[in-house]
Formats: sequence, structure tokens, C-alpha cells
Amino acid sequence: METPPNMIDSDGIAISQAEVDRFIAATHSEHLRGIPPTFLTIYRKSEFDLLNDLKVNWRYLLHAEQEYEYFAPLSLDKEPIANSKVVDQKERRRRDEVMRFIKTETDFVIDDKLVAKGRSTFVVREPVGDA
Repeated sequence: METPPNMIDSDGIAISQAEVDRFIAATHSEHLRGIPPTFLTIYRKSEFDLLNDLKVNWRYLLHAEQEYEYFAPLSLDKEPIANSKVVDQKERRRRDEVMRFIKTETDFVIDDKLVAKGRSTFVVREPVGDA
């Protein structure tokens, strides 16, 4: 399995109160104050670009795990830049399916400072004929 190069993404979207409010409403997180800890989810396009480069069949994709580690607080009016890479890939073959386990890591940088790291695990279960 070939690993694609890192993907760097800047959507040009600064963290705004309106974006935070939309995210809170969409995730039913009204009980939280400030910027929710999973808010960086909206900046993960580079991660999905990696999955496209790996030719993942989206019909068989399961997002199995997600975590964020923060090194600094997020601030309004700042634009995170996401740098995603594949850190591990494994494949298990069975008679009728192939299971691919893909782990990614995304660094979130604001003003040249690492503010957070996101880690994801994806499982792709493809029938042998589609693999």
C-alpha cells in the first residue's frame, strides 16, 4: 500500500463566532462554553483528500475513532491550517472481504504555532470483488 504525500489545507475560514454557533447547534453542544473541543472537525478537508488519494471507496468507509490533543487554546478570528498525513495502514484479507485500517494525524497550526493535533482511524470493509 502506497502512502500519499502530506496534504496541507487552508480553507480560508477564520474561526468566527457565527461558525462556532453553527457548530454548537449542529452538534447539540449548547451546554458548552466557548469553542467546543471538536470544533476543528470542520477543518479536516486535507484528511479526506488523503483518503481520496488512497482510492478509498466511500460506500465502505467507517470513521472508527477521532481524538484531539490541544497545546494552546483556539481563538476567534484566527485561521487554522491543517497538515494531514497517513501514519499507519494495515490490511486484513478474508475470503469475501478486505479490511483496510487507515490512521491519520493532522497538525493544526495558527500563526506558525502548533495548537492541536487530531488523530483519526478509518476502517474500509470492501467486498473482494470491489477491493
